[in-house]
Amino acid sequence: MEFEIAKQVNTLMLELSARLDASVKLVMETSDSEEFHRYRQAIGKIMGAVYLDVLSPLYAEHPSLTPEGLIQGKDDSEPEKSAPGGSIVD
Repeated sequence: MEFEIAKQVNTLMLELSARLDASVKLVMETSDSEEFHRYRQAIGKIMGAVYLDVLSPLYAEHPSLTPEGLIQGKDDSEPEKSAPGGSIVD
């Protein structure tokens, strides 16, 4: 993928992750525990897919787009499989 397109995709995916995380907070504040846990699990699957299927390959191709603070692997050469900035409210 061309760098400028990758940069735009990265921005859009990080915005998507932030919005999904905000939706989890909303459901947490307005729903019962069972509904919240179901919702959080569903959103976690979406965020995991975005990271594993879109962002991780993008960062492998364009390392300069990798967000600061992304957890590094054991040898510090490869990022671990954790979504950047995505916390999914605990």
